[in-house]
Amino acid sequence: LGAPVDALARELRARFDLSTLHLHASPPCQRLSSVNQTTRDPAAGLRLIEWYLDLVRVLAPRSYSMEQVPHAAVLHLLHSRGVPFVMVNALDFGVPSSRKRLIAGSVAIVKALERRKGSGPTVLPVHVLPSLRPAARYHLCSATCNQPVKVRRNGVRVTTGHRPMEPGEDGRDLHRPAHAVWGKPGRVYDRESKQIWRKLTPAESAVLQGFPLGYTLCERSAARSQQIIGNALPPPLAKAVFEAAMAP
Repeated sequence: LGAPVDALARELRARFDLSTLHLHASPPCQRLSSVNQTTRDPAAGLRLIEWYLDLVRVLAPRSYSMEQVPHAAVLHLLHSRGVPFVMVNALDFGVPSSRKRLIAGSVAIVKALERRKGSGPTVLPVHVLPSLRPAARYHLCSATCNQPVKVRRNGVRVTTGHRPMEPGEDGRDLHRPAHAVWGKPGRVYDRESKQIWRKLTPAESAVLQGFPLGYTLCERSAARSQQIIGNALPPPLAKAVFEAAMAP
């Protein structure tokens, strides 16, 4: 990514049959996400999106798609370039957590995803977390809330992150969709002791993101595994995108 568009387009034309080629991109959204309260930079976040859309324009593949957060700058860019897009929630595609994303791309893909809107949830945490039994005892909580923490440094107020959740705050029982899976693991709240029992494991975060039960990452670090899972396009949503791209 980031290579000169014309040179990369020539290489792809030489290697692939464009009549069957589907391009997908999930440019890093950290600089655009409202979750990022410290290094958010919309201009920097748009650069790879613009590069990818330039590549699509030059290459003209059979179909293309892109996942991104619905930042106002992204919406403005897509409107200005006439790129179709749809807002989706992963809940509608068999994912047991709420994850709202913008999917842009070919008209057929956007229309296929629009038809699925409002059809979920069909899978819930109680279905995929056998490690949490009895289900009535536990709630799932986010690690942090969306309330920014501000401090004054050299007379200037700056944002340093988010306020940590209090034990049980905004907890969701296992019969409700879980919070969005982030790069930091959620927490398991024990209703009997009224305390946070433990963090979610990477394996538990993976199934809440839509990965198959028992799926493992080739990562030795739990923190790194959690980051990869949090950044992933939920597999059931990815499957829906590619099924729409492959449809005649």
